[in-house]
Amino acid sequence: MLNNILFITDDCDYEKEYSLKSKDSEGNKKGAKLEMTEALQKLALNVHCTYSISEANEFMSKNKDAFTVTTYYGEAAPDSKSIIPSLCKTNKIKYLGADAYTQMICNDKYLSKKVVEQFGLNSIKSVLIYSPDNAIELNSIKGLSLPLIVKPNFGGGSNGIMNCSYVTTYEDAFDLVRELYNYQNLPILVEEYIPGNEFSFIIIGNKKQILFSDESMLTIDNQSFFEKEVFGLESKKIDVTRKKYEKSSFVDTCTRKKMFNLFHSFDKVEFMRIDCRVNKQGAIYILELSPDCYIGTNGAFFETVKRADYTFNDMIKMLVENSINSQNY
Repeated sequence: MLNNILFITDDCDYEKEYSLKSKDSEGNKKGAKLEMTEALQKLALNVHCTYSISEANEFMSKNKDAFTVTTYYGEAAPDSKSIIPSLCKTNKIKYLGADAYTQMICNDKYLSKKVVEQFGLNSIKSVLIYSPDNAIELNSIKGLSLPLIVKPNFGGGSNGIMNCSYVTTYEDAFDLVRELYNYQNLPILVEEYIPGNEFSFIIIGNKKQILFSDESMLTIDNQSFFEKEVFGLESKKIDVTRKKYEKSSFVDTCTRKKMFNLFHSFDKVEFMRIDCRVNKQGAIYILELSPDCYIGTNGAFFETVKRADYTFNDMIKMLVENSINSQNY
Protein backbone atom coordinates (compact mmCIF):
# COMPACT_ATOMS: atom_id res chain seq x y z
CA MET A 1 0.00 0.00 0.00
CA LEU A 2 1.41 3.37 -1.07
CA ASN A 3 1.24 6.37 1.24
CA ASN A 4 0.33 9.01 -1.36
CA ILE A 5 -0.85 9.08 -4.94
CA LEU A 6 -1.09 12.43 -6.69
CA PHE A 7 -3.73 12.37 -9.44
CA ILE A 8 -3.46 15.32 -11.84
CA THR A 9 -6.17 15.96 -14.41
CA ASP A 10 -7.50 18.77 -16.55
CA ASP A 11 -10.41 20.72 -15.11
CA CYS A 12 -13.32 18.61 -16.34
CA ASP A 13 -15.91 21.23 -15.31
CA TYR A 14 -15.37 22.98 -18.65
CA GLU A 15 -16.85 20.07 -20.61
CA LYS A 16 -19.98 21.27 -22.37
CA GLU A 17 -19.83 20.21 -26.00
CA TYR A 18 -17.20 19.14 -28.49
CA SER A 19 -15.73 21.56 -31.00
CA LEU A 20 -12.49 22.20 -32.84
CA LYS A 21 -11.32 23.93 -29.64
CA SER A 22 -11.99 20.94 -27.39
CA LYS A 23 -9.24 19.38 -25.30
CA ASP A 24 -8.96 15.65 -24.74
CA SER A 25 -12.53 14.31 -24.70
CA GLU A 26 -11.98 10.93 -23.07
CA GLY A 27 -9.72 10.95 -20.05
CA ASN A 28 -11.12 14.13 -18.56
CA LYS A 29 -14.79 13.24 -18.49
CA LYS A 30 -16.08 13.36 -14.94
CA GLY A 31 -16.96 9.65 -15.01
CA ALA A 32 -13.46 8.71 -16.17
CA LYS A 33 -11.91 10.80 -13.41
CA LEU A 34 -14.14 9.18 -10.78
CA GLU A 35 -13.42 5.58 -11.82
CA MET A 36 -9.68 6.27 -11.89
CA THR A 37 -9.81 7.89 -8.45
CA GLU A 38 -11.67 4.92 -7.00
CA ALA A 39 -9.14 2.46 -8.46
CA LEU A 40 -6.20 4.47 -7.11
CA GLN A 41 -7.79 4.64 -3.65
CA LYS A 42 -7.36 0.87 -3.43
CA LEU A 43 -3.60 1.31 -3.85
CA ALA A 44 -2.81 4.21 -1.48
CA LEU A 45 -3.71 5.57 1.92
CA ASN A 46 -4.27 9.00 0.39
CA VAL A 47 -5.20 10.05 -3.16
CA HIS A 48 -4.81 13.78 -3.74
CA CYS A 49 -6.62 15.05 -6.84
CA THR A 50 -5.85 18.38 -8.49
CA TYR A 51 -5.91 20.15 -11.85
CA SER A 52 -3.58 22.91 -10.66
CA ILE A 53 0.04 22.58 -11.75
CA SER A 54 1.24 24.86 -8.95
CA GLU A 55 -0.70 22.82 -6.39
CA ALA A 56 0.76 19.61 -7.83
CA ASN A 57 4.28 20.99 -7.58
CA GLU A 58 3.71 22.04 -3.97
CA PHE A 59 2.34 18.60 -3.10
CA MET A 60 5.37 16.92 -4.67
CA SER A 61 7.79 19.12 -2.75
CA LYS A 62 6.14 18.14 0.53
CA ASN A 63 5.49 14.46 -0.24
CA LYS A 64 8.58 12.91 -1.80
CA ASP A 65 7.08 9.43 -1.43
CA ALA A 66 4.13 10.34 -3.67
CA PHE A 67 3.43 8.44 -6.87
CA THR A 68 1.94 10.54 -9.67
CA VAL A 69 -0.78 9.57 -12.13
CA THR A 70 -1.92 12.10 -14.69
CA THR A 71 -4.53 12.61 -17.38
CA TYR A 72 -3.49 16.27 -17.67
CA TYR A 73 -3.01 17.45 -21.24
CA GLY A 74 -3.38 21.21 -21.07
CA GLU A 75 -3.74 23.16 -24.28
CA ALA A 76 -2.77 21.73 -27.66
CA ALA A 77 0.92 22.63 -27.85
CA PRO A 78 4.21 20.89 -28.69
CA ASP A 79 5.19 20.55 -25.03
CA SER A 80 1.82 20.27 -23.28
CA LYS A 81 2.14 16.58 -22.45
CA SER A 82 5.72 16.85 -21.23
CA ILE A 83 4.91 19.25 -18.38
CA ILE A 84 3.96 16.66 -15.74
CA PRO A 85 6.80 14.17 -16.51
CA SER A 86 9.30 17.05 -16.32
CA LEU A 87 7.83 18.20 -13.03
CA CYS A 88 8.04 14.69 -11.60
CA LYS A 89 11.64 14.23 -12.72
CA THR A 90 12.65 17.58 -11.22
CA ASN A 91 11.10 16.57 -7.89
CA LYS A 92 12.41 12.98 -8.17
CA ILE A 93 8.86 11.65 -7.93
CA LYS A 94 7.92 8.35 -9.54
CA TYR A 95 5.11 8.64 -12.05
CA LEU A 96 2.98 6.52 -14.37
CA GLY A 97 3.56 6.78 -18.10
CA ALA A 98 6.05 8.08 -20.61
CA ASP A 99 8.83 10.57 -19.97
CA ALA A 100 8.90 14.09 -21.39
CA TYR A 101 11.00 13.14 -24.42
CA THR A 102 8.67 10.29 -25.44
CA GLN A 103 5.62 12.49 -24.92
CA MET A 104 7.03 15.23 -27.13
CA ILE A 105 7.84 12.81 -29.95
CA CYS A 106 4.45 11.10 -29.88
CA ASN A 107 2.57 14.37 -29.43
CA ASP A 108 4.11 15.53 -32.72
CA LYS A 109 2.19 13.45 -35.26
CA TYR A 110 4.49 14.29 -38.18
CA LEU A 111 7.66 13.54 -36.23
CA SER A 112 6.24 10.28 -34.88
CA LYS A 113 5.64 9.17 -38.48
CA LYS A 114 9.37 9.46 -39.12
CA VAL A 115 10.11 7.41 -35.99
CA VAL A 116 7.64 4.73 -37.09
CA GLU A 117 9.33 4.48 -40.49
CA GLN A 118 12.73 3.96 -38.83
CA PHE A 119 11.41 0.66 -37.46
CA GLY A 120 10.15 -0.61 -40.80
CA LEU A 121 6.50 0.19 -40.12
CA ASN A 122 4.21 1.96 -42.60
CA SER A 123 3.11 5.53 -42.00
CA ILE A 124 0.58 7.39 -44.10
CA LYS A 125 1.83 9.82 -46.73
CA SER A 126 1.38 13.37 -45.45
CA VAL A 127 2.52 16.98 -45.54
CA LEU A 128 2.93 19.42 -42.66
CA ILE A 129 1.64 22.97 -43.13
CA TYR A 130 3.41 25.49 -40.89
CA SER A 131 1.50 28.46 -42.29
CA PRO A 132 -1.53 28.54 -44.62
CA ASP A 133 -0.27 31.90 -45.86
CA ASN A 134 2.64 30.13 -47.53
CA ALA A 135 1.37 29.27 -51.02
CA ILE A 136 4.16 26.77 -51.68
CA GLU A 137 3.33 24.86 -48.51
CA LEU A 138 -0.39 24.89 -49.23
CA ASN A 139 0.07 23.70 -52.80
CA SER A 140 2.19 20.78 -51.56
CA ILE A 141 -1.10 19.23 -50.49
CA LYS A 142 -1.78 18.55 -54.17
CA GLY A 143 1.02 15.98 -54.05
CA LEU A 144 -1.24 13.78 -51.95
CA SER A 145 -3.98 11.53 -53.33
CA LEU A 146 -7.59 12.34 -52.46
CA PRO A 147 -9.47 11.92 -50.18
CA LEU A 148 -7.57 13.52 -47.31
CA ILE A 149 -7.66 13.96 -43.54
CA VAL A 150 -6.85 17.40 -42.12
CA LYS A 151 -6.02 17.63 -38.40
CA PRO A 152 -3.83 19.46 -35.87
CA ASN A 153 -0.27 18.17 -35.73
CA PHE A 154 -0.17 18.40 -31.94
CA GLY A 155 -2.58 17.06 -29.36
CA GLY A 156 -4.47 13.89 -28.49
CA GLY A 157 -7.87 12.61 -27.47
CA SER A 158 -9.18 13.44 -30.98
CA ASN A 159 -8.49 17.12 -30.40
CA GLY A 160 -9.44 19.01 -33.57
CA ILE A 161 -10.57 15.86 -35.42
CA MET A 162 -14.20 15.81 -36.54
CA ASN A 163 -16.31 14.43 -39.37
CA CYS A 164 -15.42 17.51 -41.41
CA SER A 165 -11.74 16.47 -41.20
CA TYR A 166 -12.44 14.13 -44.14
CA VAL A 167 -12.23 16.14 -47.38
CA THR A 168 -12.59 15.10 -51.00
CA THR A 169 -11.18 18.17 -52.79
CA TYR A 170 -7.97 20.15 -52.44
CA GLU A 171 -9.96 23.36 -52.09
CA ASP A 172 -11.79 21.96 -49.05
CA ALA A 173 -8.43 20.89 -47.63
CA PHE A 174 -7.07 24.43 -48.04
CA ASP A 175 -10.11 25.89 -46.28
CA LEU A 176 -9.92 23.48 -43.36
CA VAL A 177 -6.18 24.05 -42.93
CA ARG A 178 -6.87 27.78 -42.60
CA GLU A 179 -9.73 27.20 -40.14
CA LEU A 180 -7.75 24.89 -37.88
CA TYR A 181 -4.70 27.13 -38.01
CA ASN A 182 -6.80 30.12 -36.95
CA TYR A 183 -7.91 28.21 -33.85
CA GLN A 184 -4.50 27.00 -32.71
CA ASN A 185 -1.83 28.94 -34.62
CA LEU A 186 0.12 25.68 -34.83
CA PRO A 187 1.17 23.42 -37.74
CA ILE A 188 -1.58 21.41 -39.44
CA LEU A 189 -1.12 17.86 -40.71
CA VAL A 190 -2.70 16.75 -43.98
CA GLU A 191 -2.54 13.06 -44.83
CA GLU A 192 -4.07 10.61 -47.28
CA TYR A 193 -7.14 8.71 -46.12
CA ILE A 194 -6.76 4.95 -45.86
CA PRO A 195 -10.03 3.00 -46.23
CA GLY A 196 -9.95 -0.13 -44.11
CA ASN A 197 -10.36 -1.72 -40.71
CA GLU A 198 -9.34 0.39 -37.72
CA PHE A 199 -7.68 -1.34 -34.80
CA SER A 200 -5.49 -0.63 -31.80
CA PHE A 201 -2.45 -2.62 -30.74
CA ILE A 202 -1.95 -2.44 -26.97
CA ILE A 203 1.41 -2.84 -25.22
CA ILE A 204 2.16 -2.88 -21.48
CA GLY A 205 5.75 -3.28 -20.31
CA ASN A 206 8.96 -1.40 -19.74
CA LYS A 207 12.45 -1.00 -21.18
CA LYS A 208 13.32 -4.63 -20.44
CA GLN A 209 10.17 -6.66 -21.03
CA ILE A 210 6.68 -6.86 -22.50
CA LEU A 211 4.07 -7.79 -19.90
CA PHE A 212 1.03 -7.73 -22.17
CA SER A 213 0.15 -7.18 -25.80
CA ASP A 214 -2.96 -7.72 -27.88
CA GLU A 215 -5.15 -5.93 -30.40
CA SER A 216 -8.77 -4.89 -30.82
CA MET A 217 -10.73 -3.88 -33.91
CA LEU A 218 -13.28 -1.09 -33.77
CA THR A 219 -16.82 -1.90 -34.91
CA ILE A 220 -19.74 0.53 -35.01
CA ASP A 221 -23.21 -0.89 -35.63
CA ASN A 222 -21.42 -4.13 -36.66
CA GLN A 223 -19.48 -2.27 -39.37
CA SER A 224 -15.73 -2.83 -39.27
CA PHE A 225 -14.49 -1.74 -42.73
CA PHE A 226 -14.64 2.03 -43.10
CA GLU A 227 -14.65 3.80 -46.48
CA LYS A 228 -14.77 7.45 -45.38
CA GLU A 229 -15.46 7.54 -41.65
CA VAL A 230 -13.34 9.60 -39.28
CA PHE A 231 -13.21 8.72 -35.59
CA GLY A 232 -12.85 12.03 -33.89
CA LEU A 233 -14.82 14.10 -31.42
CA GLU A 234 -18.26 13.06 -32.64
CA SER A 235 -17.39 9.37 -32.28
CA LYS A 236 -16.88 9.93 -28.53
CA LYS A 237 -20.62 10.55 -28.28
CA ILE A 238 -21.65 7.28 -29.94
CA ASP A 239 -23.65 5.11 -27.55
CA VAL A 240 -21.46 2.38 -26.06
CA THR A 241 -23.98 -0.25 -27.15
CA ARG A 242 -23.24 0.64 -30.79
CA LYS A 243 -19.45 0.78 -30.47
CA LYS A 244 -17.41 -2.35 -29.73
CA TYR A 245 -13.76 -3.37 -29.61
CA GLU A 246 -13.54 -6.92 -30.88
CA LYS A 247 -10.63 -9.34 -30.94
CA SER A 248 -8.62 -9.07 -34.17
CA SER A 249 -5.50 -10.71 -35.60
CA PHE A 250 -4.08 -8.28 -38.16
CA VAL A 251 -0.58 -8.03 -36.67
CA ASP A 252 1.72 -10.83 -37.81
CA THR A 253 4.84 -11.98 -35.94
CA CYS A 254 7.19 -9.74 -37.92
CA THR A 255 5.09 -6.60 -37.44
CA ARG A 256 4.60 -7.41 -33.76
CA LYS A 257 8.38 -7.59 -33.30
CA LYS A 258 8.80 -4.21 -35.02
CA MET A 259 6.19 -2.69 -32.69
CA PHE A 260 7.98 -4.14 -29.68
CA ASN A 261 11.31 -2.73 -30.92
CA LEU A 262 9.65 0.67 -31.33
CA PHE A 263 8.24 0.47 -27.79
CA HIS A 264 11.62 -0.51 -26.32
CA SER A 265 13.39 2.31 -28.14
CA PHE A 266 11.89 4.86 -25.77
CA ASP A 267 13.69 5.39 -22.47
CA LYS A 268 10.60 5.44 -20.26
CA VAL A 269 7.27 4.19 -21.49
CA GLU A 270 5.10 1.68 -19.65
CA PHE A 271 2.05 1.43 -21.86
CA MET A 272 1.12 2.46 -25.36
CA ARG A 273 -1.80 2.27 -27.74
CA ILE A 274 -0.75 2.08 -31.38
CA ASP A 275 -3.70 3.06 -33.59
CA CYS A 276 -3.68 1.49 -37.04
CA ARG A 277 -5.58 1.03 -40.28
CA VAL A 278 -5.32 -2.09 -42.42
CA ASN A 279 -6.40 -1.86 -46.05
CA LYS A 280 -7.98 -4.49 -48.31
CA GLN A 281 -4.54 -5.77 -49.29
CA GLY A 282 -3.62 -6.39 -45.65
CA ALA A 283 -1.08 -3.54 -45.40
CA ILE A 284 -0.98 -2.01 -41.92
CA TYR A 285 -0.53 1.75 -41.55
CA ILE A 286 0.27 3.39 -38.23
CA LEU A 287 -2.07 6.28 -37.48
CA GLU A 288 -0.76 7.46 -34.11
CA LEU A 289 1.37 6.49 -31.13
CA SER A 290 -0.34 7.14 -27.80
CA PRO A 291 1.80 6.61 -24.67
CA ASP A 292 -0.79 8.61 -22.73
CA CYS A 293 -3.93 7.03 -24.16
CA TYR A 294 -7.28 6.78 -22.43
CA ILE A 295 -7.14 3.72 -20.18
CA GLY A 296 -10.62 3.98 -18.68
CA THR A 297 -13.53 1.62 -19.18
CA ASN A 298 -15.33 1.65 -22.56
CA GLY A 299 -12.06 2.42 -24.36
CA ALA A 300 -9.93 0.25 -26.63
CA PHE A 301 -7.14 -0.10 -24.07
CA PHE A 302 -9.15 -1.58 -21.21
CA GLU A 303 -11.47 -3.54 -23.50
CA THR A 304 -8.39 -5.29 -24.90
CA VAL A 305 -6.83 -5.99 -21.50
CA LYS A 306 -10.19 -7.14 -20.10
CA ARG A 307 -10.20 -10.13 -22.45
CA ALA A 308 -7.24 -11.47 -20.44
CA ASP A 309 -9.52 -11.58 -17.37
CA TYR A 310 -8.31 -8.33 -15.80
CA THR A 311 -10.77 -6.14 -13.94
CA PHE A 312 -10.27 -2.40 -14.20
CA ASN A 313 -8.77 -2.32 -10.70
CA ASP A 314 -6.46 -5.23 -11.60
CA MET A 315 -5.22 -3.37 -14.67
CA ILE A 316 -4.54 -0.14 -12.80
CA LYS A 317 -2.66 -2.09 -10.13
CA MET A 318 -0.54 -3.81 -12.80
CA LEU A 319 0.26 -0.49 -14.48
CA VAL A 320 1.23 1.19 -11.20
CA GLU A 321 3.36 -1.71 -9.94
CA ASN A 322 5.14 -2.03 -13.29
CA SER A 323 5.85 1.70 -13.28
CA ILE A 324 7.20 1.76 -9.71
CA ASN A 325 9.45 -1.24 -10.31
CA SER A 326 10.81 0.29 -13.52
CA GLN A 327 12.06 3.52 -11.91
CA ASN A 328 15.25 3.82 -9.88
CA TYR A 329 14.64 6.91 -7.77
